[in-house]
Amino acid sequence: MRAHCEKLGVGIAVNNAYVEGGDGAKELAELVVKTIDEQPSKPLEFMYTLDQTVEEKITAVCKKVYGAASVTFDKAAKNKMAQIAALGYDKFPVCIAKTQYSFSTDAKALNVPTGFNVKIQDIVINAGAELLVAISGTIMPHAWLAQGASSPAHRRGEW
Repeated sequence: MRAHCEKLGVGIAVNNAYVEGGDGAKELAELVVKTIDEQPSKPLEFMYTLDQTVEEKITAVCKKVYGAASVTFDKAAKNKMAQIAALGYDKFPVCIAKTQYSFSTDAKALNVPTGFNVKIQDIVINAGAELLVAISGTIMPHAWLAQGASSPAHRRGEW
């Protein structure tokens, strides 16, 4: 494996940290530092600027990251965007909460579907974190709640 990676010009390191502790990760750490020094990352290219409207930011993420053909906003989301602007939170970055199974909002549309619409139902304001979360599709923000919230251990505070 090592010879193959070296032939391709790709770094390789064995990580035995689980067995050897920090000493087992030394080769990997040295490779990471060397790679960063010799091949620094390109500058980040953001999908949008913070000065864009909330609608423009959400649309940019949906189209540029997920490949959506269009983005629509329910009345609740439009009302929330007005509230966000009035509160001065419109310069916050955005995040999209949607199914993890697909780039689309349809959990059954596996792989990389095309030509789909992303429907934004609502937007959650996280003022403390300075982040807006656009809600699209049926999601469960805290997955552990589905299985453990009403368990006897949870009620006893043993989770």
